[in-house]
This record gives sequence, structure tokens and C-alpha cells, in this order.
Amino acid sequence: MSLHKIDKWTAIALVVANMVGTGVFTSLGFQLLEIQSAWTIIFLWILGGIIALCGAFTYAEIGSYIIKNGGEYQYLSSFFHPMMGFVAGVVSVVVGFAAPIAAACVAFGKYFSYAFFSENQKELEKFMAILVLSGITGIHLLGLKVGGLFQKYVTLIKIVVMLLFLMAFFLPNANPEIFRWEKRIVDEVFSSAFAVSLIYVSYAYSGWNAAAYISAEIKNPEKILSKALIGGTFLVMMMYVLLNSCFLYSTPVEALKGNVEVGIISAQYIFGKSLGSLIGLLIAGLLVSTISSMMMASPRVLASMGEDFKVISVFNKRNKFHSPYISVLTIAVISMVMIVSSTFQWLINYIGITLIIFTLLTSVGLFVLRKKENYSPVFKVPFYPLPSLVFIFMNLWILVYVGKQEVSALIISVVTIGVSGILYGFIKYLERR
Repeated sequence: MSLHKIDKWTAIALVVANMVGTGVFTSLGFQLLEIQSAWTIIFLWILGGIIALCGAFTYAEIGSYIIKNGGEYQYLSSFFHPMMGFVAGVVSVVVGFAAPIAAACVAFGKYFSYAFFSENQKELEKFMAILVLSGITGIHLLGLKVGGLFQKYVTLIKIVVMLLFLMAFFLPNANPEIFRWEKRIVDEVFSSAFAVSLIYVSYAYSGWNAAAYISAEIKNPEKILSKALIGGTFLVMMMYVLLNSCFLYSTPVEALKGNVEVGIISAQYIFGKSLGSLIGLLIAGLLVSTISSMMMASPRVLASMGEDFKVISVFNKRNKFHSPYISVLTIAVISMVMIVSSTFQWLINYIGITLIIFTLLTSVGLFVLRKKENYSPVFKVPFYPLPSLVFIFMNLWILVYVGKQEVSALIISVVTIGVSGILYGFIKYLERR
């Protein structure tokens, strides 16, 4: 059977869909608990976009040289040691994909419930979260061709819904006062609250490296991968800045503060309660695109690990649609457990901290690659090493501040890494037997 490969636009849609979803439609309420200025919030999203772009440039060079499915699993195995790659692979599956899939499903349930009841309905939220996860899992069991087409069109719907929010700038009862410049903005930017808020922004931008996980299944990946990573990330950065400006311009801060459902709350201020609730349902629908994109990329990581380790080769088993169905089902089960057992805010902190550690390590790996003889990637980072250094140092800054504030998430993150290392040792032992 010939393997279907995705084109440039599907690859860009995959990056956009991975990024746009849970973070941008849920995190503003948490940021406003400590930060009061709209300009500080907007700077947060611009800074987060610049950091993500620096990461995208770095991964684009690495990915144009190492053309294999798996992302950090393949990269860290190549730079440093197979154990580090294996740990990164486990973390990618559990923290990079299963946990964000769970968070997106929970957000879907919250938006769906809020659209009908304007208040928390926990049982309905969990039921809808599990239902949407089950449906998307079924779609991706049908292979990359069906999943890719589904991804392309639901991402287009996502962009249209986001553009609807631009109507906020034409409201007669808008809130322009929040954009008044104040001296405290400088103090806010250098506060610990700013650094902690940046973890929510970092989470919203996570997914900029999505296409790297399926690079072997992209047509002409040496050239297309860089366009997907950089183009998709830049497009999302523009969307995020505009969308958060719309939220702040249209909706009183007190209505947003501390709430997860910022999208539907703003939609009700922009379009009225009834139409706003309908927009809320559309937002719930576009979260489907986010969940789908992660369900497309994540099984390829697990399947790639199954190719390299005989003990877990079951994860590379394919059905007649060439879908790694055991991997798809495994990730769905892990996500389902997280939906039932975790709180939304804790999940975000846990995901953010753990992913930063491994994207940092991968970016450091570029300096190792550059020292190789006969190293000749198709794409090279412009103004090297500046983008890679910006990415590394900004993420270190976030990690230090958030680690102090969210100790439990940091501890569980370290435990996850430790358990993954022990698992690697056990698998290698079994293979030697």
C-alpha cells in the first residue's frame, strides 16, 4: 500500500490547529487575576509569539536535516543519547499530546455547557469531553488521508470564527479605556506575575513544532517543513494579538477575570447573549480542530518509538488504512484518564513546565549539530545563533519563575521524566534478554 503524504497547506493547518484552541480561549481570565493593564497583556502575547517563532526557526533547521517522524524523540536521540530521546518520546506522548488533548476536550465540554446553561455543569462537561475524544479517535483510525482532509477544513472554520471577533472593534459600547497607557505597565512586565502568566501564553503557543512530529509523512519535507513551522507560527501570532485585543476591548475585565470560558463571555458582549451563545458553540466546535491535530501527530511519535524498540513494537502496528491504531487508542485512553482525574489549571501548568524542558534541550542540540562535519541542512536559521539563544534564555526565565510558583506541577514533571528514564532502562534490559 502506498503511503499517503500531506501537502504544504495541510502541514500549515496542522501547526495552526495544534496552537489555536484551548490556550487562547481559556488563559486570559487567569492572566487578569494578577495583571490589570491591556498593554501588558498584549505584550505578553507578542513576546510569546516571538519566543515561539525563535523555536520554529530552530526546529526548521533541525527538521530539514533529520527527516523522521517523532520530533524530540528523534532529535535528542541523534544529538545526545537514545535514552534522552526515549524520555522525550514518552513525555511527548503523555505531556505534549495526551494531556493537551485532555485539556482541549475539557475546554470543549465547558464551552458546550456554558452555551446552554451559562454556568458550570460538571457532569455534562465531562460527558461531552469524552464524547468528542471518542469521535475524533474514530476519525483518525481511518488513516492520514481522511484525518488530513478533516484537519484542513475544520482549521479553515477555526480561522473564520476568529475573524468574527474582529467585529468587537466596531462596538459602540466597547471598553477603550483599558488601553490607556499607565506607568505601572513597566512594573508589571518585570513582575513575577508576568513570568507566571507567560506560562499560559507559552501553553497557548505550544504546537508550533507540530509538523516536526510527522515530517516523514510530508511531501518534500526538506523545504515544506520550514514553511509550515514558521508560516503557521507567524499566522497564529497575528491571530492571538488581535483576538486578545478583541476580548479586552469588548468585555469588562471583571467579567473575564478567573473564568475559563473567556471566548463565549466576550462573544455575548459582542453579539448579544443568544448569538454569543451560538458563537460559543462554534468555539467548542473549533476546539475539535485542536484535538484532531494532536490526535494526528501524537500516534506517529509512539509508532516511531515502536519501530526502534522491539519490546514496544506493537505501537507501530498499522490497520488497513495505514493508521498506527494501537498508538491512537493508547493516547485516547491516557487522555480519557486525565479528563476524569485532573483539574484544568493544574494540567496547563504541568504541560507548560514539562514541554519547556524538552524544547530547551532540543534547541541546545542545534549547537551540537552545527559542529558536525559535512553538516548541510536545506534550511538554516537566519542570524544564527540569536533566535536559538533567545528561545533558550526566555524559556529558562519562565521555567525558574513558574517552578517557584507551581511546585507541585514541577515535582510531577520531574517524576514523569524520572519514570520515563527507568522505563527506558527496563526496556533495554528486556531487549538484552
